[in-house]
Amino acid sequence: MRGLKWVLGFLTFSFFLWGGSLWANEKGDPDLIRRGLEVFEEKCMGCHHPQYEAFGPPFSEIARKRTIQEVMAYIQDPVGSAASLGYKSSMTRIGLSPEDLRAVASFVLSFREK
Repeated sequence: MRGLKWVLGFLTFSFFLWGGSLWANEKGDPDLIRRGLEVFEEKCMGCHHPQYEAFGPPFSEIARKRTIQEVMAYIQDPVGSAASLGYKSSMTRIGLSPEDLRAVASFVLSFREK
């Protein structure tokens, strides 16, 4: 069963790496970022702060290190993605729709320094 979880995680991660280029330019869309803020406030705010270290890292740090594909893959499968990056994650799956997933990833990346 563990092997199946790994394969599913890998396939999900690969899909976002491959398919994420379709959404690569959305990170600057104000409507998408605004929706991402709403999703953040509803689902993520308990553990994350956009600018300061909380239970999770600040978005400015995430945005500096990750692509939109990596952010979406991590949100989709935190444990599998963290393992592929060489560390452990305490983040739980939050089960977002594809639209909300893109929106919150775009919101996170809006903290990238220009």
